[in-house]
Amino acid sequence: MSEQNENKRKELTAKIFQVGTAECAIFFAFVAMVLALLFLALGFWKTVLIAVLMAAGLFIGGVKDKKAWITAKINKLFPPKQQVPYRASQEEVQRVMQAVKDQPEQPADENGTEE
Repeated sequence: MSEQNENKRKELTAKIFQVGTAECAIFFAFVAMVLALLFLALGFWKTVLIAVLMAAGLFIGGVKDKKAWITAKINKLFPPKQQVPYRASQEEVQRVMQAVKDQPEQPADENGTEE
């Protein structure tokens, strides 16, 4: 009997979070009703504060490695830049060196700096 009840509970839980099922619609309608009652009874900002504190409690209680979780979320939002070393070909190096040699020297002004 207990195993049968356990299987029914697991099936209901799966249906609650499966979009498009009647169980999912009823569950989220209930959640929306609770939020609406909180808005009416407490006001917007108090309800937002309750939601933020609940989310903080969910985070503290539900995430085992908080530093890794936060790092992963930050890296997902702002991916770290990949350091790609630039390797110039020998031809490019020769071309740049020739261009430097071909530049005429500019005379220095009275302060000793080039113009």
